[in-house]
Amino acid sequence: MDKSYIGLSSRYPRLFALGVALIVFLGLWAIDNNERELAIQKQKVDIIEKLVVLRTKLGTGMTSNISAARVLAVTFATKPDLSEQEFKVLAAEVASANPSIRNLVLVKGTVASYVYPYKGNEKILGADYRQLPKQWPVYQRMIEEHTIQIAGPLTLVQGGVGLVVRIPVYQHENRDEFLGSIAMVVNYDQLLEQAGVAQMQNEINLSIRGRDAKGSKGEVFLGDGSLFAGDAVRQSIILPGGSWELAALPHGGWQGTTRLSRFIEVFGVIVCLMAWMLSYQSTIKRRQRELNAEELRESEALLRLRNEALSATSQGVMIAGSDGHINYVNEAACHLSGYAEDALHEKKFGDLFTRAVANMLVQDNEEQKPLTLEYSRPGDNGQLLWLELLLTPVYDQQARLQQYVALLRDITDKKLADKELEIAAMAFETEEGILITDANLIILRVNKAFTRITGYEASEAIGQGTRLLQSGRHDETFYSEMWEEIRRNHRWQGELWNRRKNGEIYSERLVVSAVLDEDGKVSNYVGSFNDITEHKVSEEKIHQLAFFDPLTSLPNRRLLLDRLARALSLSRRHLRYGAILMIDLDNFKTLNDTQGHNMGDLLLTQIGKRIHACVRADDTVSRTGGDEFVVLLEGLHEEQQYAAGLAENVAEKIRLTLSQTINLGHIDYESSGSIGITMFGAEAVGIDELLRRADMAMYQAKALGKNSVRFFDPSMQAALEFRTAMETDLRHALIHDQFVLHYQLQVSALGDPIGAEVLLRWSVPSSGFCGRCETHFARD
Repeated sequence: MDKSYIGLSSRYPRLFALGVALIVFLGLWAIDNNERELAIQKQKVDIIEKLVVLRTKLGTGMTSNISAARVLAVTFATKPDLSEQEFKVLAAEVASANPSIRNLVLVKGTVASYVYPYKGNEKILGADYRQLPKQWPVYQRMIEEHTIQIAGPLTLVQGGVGLVVRIPVYQHENRDEFLGSIAMVVNYDQLLEQAGVAQMQNEINLSIRGRDAKGSKGEVFLGDGSLFAGDAVRQSIILPGGSWELAALPHGGWQGTTRLSRFIEVFGVIVCLMAWMLSYQSTIKRRQRELNAEELRESEALLRLRNEALSATSQGVMIAGSDGHINYVNEAACHLSGYAEDALHEKKFGDLFTRAVANMLVQDNEEQKPLTLEYSRPGDNGQLLWLELLLTPVYDQQARLQQYVALLRDITDKKLADKELEIAAMAFETEEGILITDANLIILRVNKAFTRITGYEASEAIGQGTRLLQSGRHDETFYSEMWEEIRRNHRWQGELWNRRKNGEIYSERLVVSAVLDEDGKVSNYVGSFNDITEHKVSEEKIHQLAFFDPLTSLPNRRLLLDRLARALSLSRRHLRYGAILMIDLDNFKTLNDTQGHNMGDLLLTQIGKRIHACVRADDTVSRTGGDEFVVLLEGLHEEQQYAAGLAENVAEKIRLTLSQTINLGHIDYESSGSIGITMFGAEAVGIDELLRRADMAMYQAKALGKNSVRFFDPSMQAALEFRTAMETDLRHALIHDQFVLHYQLQVSALGDPIGAEVLLRWSVPSSGFCGRCETHFARD
């Protein structure tokens, strides 16, 4: 030991004791400061976890509503003439699946044209966004940027507060032609309630900004805006077209003061006083130890032998006297404690370790028992180092306390493993069903969501094979391809049908991952899945409403146009002719007027079935509106005349079928139909032109006595164009007084006037009076 050091402590014992007390005070102050920082860090972690949960709920709620509203946008884009009834049917389906949607509005251009539900939202109809100064800039930005825009929270025209989501809609074939938008009002209060904002505000001081989804540039619409200027924790919610920003603090701000820190402050004063007293006493005793130097030298040999033995162990070893002052440490103890050997020799166990150790040192000798505890300290690499301390008092034969032996062991890896297991256990209990199997597909573990979805308790599923869940809807080829992909990529994801415990078949989205051992062999399989049955049913209903006639279940005009476009392309590619049959029921209006619309609907349903029975399985029978049906015959023949003959045969078969008596409950109805046919093939004719030709042929069939079949003739087109020009000239003649009235008085044999023969002639400035042929068309 340094003699100058001993001499200094001997000459100035009080000053030396004061220095020791100051060192102890600084150590306790560092511990107290660290405890405060840990408390604040723990609060921040807790706030971040709450904000992440809130961000997920708010973001998921908004994204789910927007995804549902996209169905209406797609329908509007592909069918610009979407009727109000069709809109209401689709909107009702979307709204029923998303309760937080307050209403849905179809905006044509900038004017709100349709709304669902109507009740309570009457004020929306007819509203022009150009006349709404608070909403027009957002709407204008949506048109310019071609992106979804979110407005609000704002006060609605129909009353209340909501979030207005606008989805721009452009023409299906021309993306630059703006049609309008689908506006969706999300119930602002219900969205916050579902996300648990009210409960969150009871727990923390919360604020949200980003009105109109402008993120940090938007106004604060919930909570105190001053949170964004301080040291609050922040999170962002990414939304289509923008974002929101969350900020939160604990109520009352960050609280660094804990029970431990308060105790350290009080205990620090006491320990400093005790350190001063003990150090002072130690200095006095050191004078006595100088007299026993010879005795100490004799014990050095024994100490060296002990040091060599203890230095060989990987555990830290510290030995202190009965007063707790450390007099021996090995190399492992220096490494684990983070102190140099000289620094440890200056400390006591009560200064080095936790309060529990200090309490043990002040107990009566008879009450002291071995103490085991865990504590942590910052490591050299900046990570937290966890240590286990075993402190054992050593007594002599007379039960007098001689010394303390402390063993230190590094348990960081164990702590990390325990933490990982804890996190894994929390992640295992998610909303997704999870099952873990061995390499032979025997179920080893399932979570609670698995039981909720399948109906099988863990005790029923564990030990069973995965075939327990198979529905029987997939063949062996499906499973072979699935497992081939797993063997190749160690992963597979897709949709399949499985069976619950009660026998119910359900659809799920499944992800299977293979777990490999150190040798690269599969040791386990992990499957995670979601029940998507309701989602599949909703998709099917929406598809049915969008593409099929709700009365006859036949394809509607939208689906017909898609199939006709495909048929034209195939006909030109394979040089095969096809045909379009336009069918209109004769005297259908009379049945509706005399027997009611219910009877008319029953007739249309049976007519659709009869027409469908007359064509091939690959042909399309559609109802395009009212009593009008269209049949699409594809790939009839390479020769036009032969193909026309086949089309005529089908049309005649349909005509004869429609002419048969149809029983409509209490009446037998004599039905008939007029059919127009137009052919298509290599000639580049548009869809609208083909439908117009078929329509002209059908009206020609009606004009020739109904219940007949007629092909499109170019002369029909010429007659139509002549008639259109004649109507235009007649309107012009009425405006310019080009009609001349001629009449001749009729008298009786007695010479009395009994009538007059009247002739109205058309005086055409360029050619005089019109001829008989023109007069015939004018009369028609």
